Amino acid sequence: MRLVVVARADFALAKTESKHTDIFNRAFDQHVCPDNLAGALELFLCAGFRNAGSANLVCSAQTADCRNLPQILSVLRKPLIAATVFTVALFPIAQAWDHAFADEELARRAETKIEQFELRAISLQIDGPFIAPWWFSPAVSYWSRQAGVGGSSHESIQGIVETAKFFEAQDAEEAMQIIDRHNVGWIVSYDADRVAQNSAQILGNPVPKNAWCYLLDRHASEVPPFLRLIAQTGHFKLFRAEKS
Repeated sequence: MRLVVVARADFALAKTESKHTDIFNRAFDQHVCPDNLAGALELFLCAGFRNAGSANLVCSAQTADCRNLPQILSVLRKPLIAATVFTVALFPIAQAWDHAFADEELARRAETKIEQFELRAISLQIDGPFIAPWWFSPAVSYWSRQAGVGGSSHESIQGIVETAKFFEAQDAEEAMQIIDRHNVGWIVSYDADRVAQNSAQILGNPVPKNAWCYLLDRHASEVPPFLRLIAQTGHFKLFRAEKS
C-alpha cells in the first residue's frame, strides 16, 4: 500500500515544479529509502510512463528518483533478492527461445524460405504489370521491377480489393475485365485455400469452389485460352495473359 501511495503521489507531483517533487522525496526519504525494492519499482514505473511518451509529465519525478539510484541498486547485494530478480528476468528469454526453436516454428521458417526462393525465380520472368496475392506483390514488384495491381500499403487498398475480386471471379469474362482494366500481362497463383480465405475476409463473402483461385491453382490445364502457363514451382504458378 505504501508503494502505491508513494508512486502515485510522486507521479502526481511530477505535474508541478521539480522543487515540490524534491521536497516530497526528502520528506519521505526516511521511510522510502529503506524499502529499496519499493523505490526500484517506483523508478521503473516512472520509466514506463516516460517510455510511453509522457517524458514531460514525469521528468521531474524521474530526476528525483535517480538521486536515490545507488540506494535502490544496493538491494541487489542481497544474494536471495539478486537471484530472484535474475531468475525472473530469464523467463521472457526462455519463452522466446522455446517459441523460436519449436518444431512448428522451424518448419514454418523453412517453408517460408522455400516460398521466397520460388517466388523470386517466378518474379524474374515477369516483364509487365501483374496480379498476385497482395501480400506477395511487393516482393514480386521488387524482383521483377514491374507494377502490381495489389500491394501492402494503405495506398494500395483499391488494388487489394481488385486482386481479391479477380481470384474470387467465377467466369472468364469477369476476370478478363479486371485484366484489361489494369493492363495486366502476368498472373501469379498461390495456394487456393489461403487465397480464398483472404479474399473472403476482404470482400466479406465466402469464395465459391469454382472461383478462379481454385482454377489457377488446381486445374491449370483448364484455364481459358487467353491464359498460358509459363512456369510452375511447388507453391506458385505463373500465367501469361494473351491480349485479345
